[in-house]
Amino acid sequence: MGGAENVLTRARAAFEGGETRWAAQVLNYVVFADPGNSEARELLARVYDALGQGSENGTWRSYYLQGATELRGNKPAAALDSASPDVLKALSVEQVFDSIAIRVNGPRAWEQRLTVDWNFTDLKDEVRFWIAAVCMLGVPVLGSPAAVVIAFLLSAVEVVRRAARPGGTTLRPGPDGRFTAAARPQEAAAGLVLYRFGNELFFANAAEFAAEVDDLTAAGDVRWFVLDAEAITDIDTTGAQTLAEIARKLAGRGVIFAVARAPRSLRDLLAHYGLGDLTHYDSNEAALDAYRQDGAHR
Repeated sequence: MGGAENVLTRARAAFEGGETRWAAQVLNYVVFADPGNSEARELLARVYDALGQGSENGTWRSYYLQGATELRGNKPAAALDSASPDVLKALSVEQVFDSIAIRVNGPRAWEQRLTVDWNFTDLKDEVRFWIAAVCMLGVPVLGSPAAVVIAFLLSAVEVVRRAARPGGTTLRPGPDGRFTAAARPQEAAAGLVLYRFGNELFFANAAEFAAEVDDLTAAGDVRWFVLDAEAITDIDTTGAQTLAEIARKLAGRGVIFAVARAPRSLRDLLAHYGLGDLTHYDSNEAALDAYRQDGAHR
């Protein structure tokens, strides 16, 4: 784009013309390439101020305003502890590694070559090393481009494999009132199963989801089944059909089916698939309260 000065000129014009997101994107490149460019930092901070003040979403507003603050040299005195025992206990193995990945300092790690094999004997999980080994062995045989393509395809297969085994769990209220994963399949209250599904619901995992629900509701004393859908960010036709069939089967057995903590995007998708009449609760606590009130009237 003609160097930093030209980028600054064009970004300033875009900002004044209301194209704040484009200005933020190109100014990021300048600040990343030259962190000491005070003019670029101040202009990017002004852009972030505008984006933050115009954002209705609290998360994005905080992101932009905090970014503007740090660009002006004011960093927070202490970071939040995202590795507390309660947080870590609620994460899957994949999520733990994802949280480690985002902590890596990219620029400082560019020249590093480090390989660590993690072998979880109970999960029999050695897939990550296998993908790396295929890529490594493929380079001398097929050449770098082909080996990279193979590794990419295997990674895509691995993503689907992991999504097909989302690791759902039953939840129960803890001593402090917060819901935590039960050590074994366990009712949240007598007659109530509260089940958290850990991924999108789609063709690759719909059958496993249905089997899990069947197992959890096999006992004759189950009166309510509540699906904690916070992690279900998407659902396809197969997933929607499976959900509809589960709701129908449970209703036929006199079991009430409800959904808790569903994102707005998921509620819209469910309505699109003709499942807009499902009972929703904003929290697991609200679902538990409704169950108790229902029991009081029986």
